[in-house]
Amino acid sequence: MEPETPLKITPTSPPLSRGRPTKALSSSERKFSLRWLLVVLAF
Repeated sequence: MEPETPLKITPTSPPLSRGRPTKALSSSERKFSLRWLLVVLAF
């Protein structure tokens, strides 16, 4: 249950790391990453 919790809590973690190598960082994706950062900081 421990490995499943982080996966469900971080559904945008894999895409974020994949977006790094790819130069297709859309403005919406950047906003999503910013929101995730805020959520992580809030926690």
